[in-house]
Amino acid sequence: MGAFSSDSWFRVAQLRPRLRDHVRVSRQRFRGKPWYVVHDPASRRTHRIAPGAWWVASQLDGALCVDAAWQRALAQRIAPMAITALTEGSTADATRIMDLEPAEAA
Repeated sequence: MGAFSSDSWFRVAQLRPRLRDHVRVSRQRFRGKPWYVVHDPASRRTHRIAPGAWWVASQLDGALCVDAAWQRALAQRIAPMAITALTEGSTADATRIMDLEPAEAA
């Protein structure tokens, strides 16, 4: 499994998103399982994401493309957890959950 199994992968594979600077992330347990809570005080949105999805999102620093982060997840054997987390919703849902924004042009 090299690329994420999606017909839309080509649309996001080369993007270089990053978390917004003001986003706060905390780890908590919910029903006995670890989760990451991502809070954006500017938009007042809060999302709970699974550890595998957080690992992938945390790799996205504006310099690394989505495909490279995914390859790292595959190498670390984290990708199956991220697939489960990201495929529970649509691609648009995953983007909102990770609260990503494109990196500023250099």
